[in-house]
Amino acid sequence: LIRHAVTAETRTGRMSANGTTPLDEGGRAQAAAVGARLAGRHFDLVLASPVARAWETAALSGLGDQAEACEAVVEWDYGRYVGRPSDDIRAEAPGWNLFADGAPGGESPTDVLARLEPVLARLRAATGPVAVVSHGHLLRALIACWLDLPLQHAGRLVVDPASITVLGRHRAIPSLLLLNDRNHLAEIES
Repeated sequence: LIRHAVTAETRTGRMSANGTTPLDEGGRAQAAAVGARLAGRHFDLVLASPVARAWETAALSGLGDQAEACEAVVEWDYGRYVGRPSDDIRAEAPGWNLFADGAPGGESPTDVLARLEPVLARLRAATGPVAVVSHGHLLRALIACWLDLPLQHAGRLVVDPASITVLGRHRAIPSLLLLNDRNHLAEIES
């Protein structure tokens, strides 16, 4: 799982819309670093959110030629919270948890779970390596579903921009093998 690299909105902690927000200069460098990290790796399937920031991350990381646009992995629809910093939302609504409460005027947790089911079915049926290039909240929901954890706990997972997370099986049990790996970004962030 690859989270898209940074954008101007990502840097400010704002809830981004599923629009045309491109990567910023630092984000383009991050996406290239993801590509260097994945160099030589083969994927049988690459699913990418068609939202600009994720699609650009896939392209700059060398996965664009293989990528299949997958609407099911676009970011959570934040409804009335689009463009707002999450800290401001929590100040206004103490205890708010996107993964338990959803977003007013946007998607509920049930909505997100329903659109992730076909993706999970494809991941479970895969016989070779799969890459998914998507968004922070959506990837946390996907990880929780893969692990069969209650969705309301997905917020405890950290999935930073341009990070790599690896899901797999350990003794035939769906497992989290690597979470939020950012080692490939060390040189550009120092």
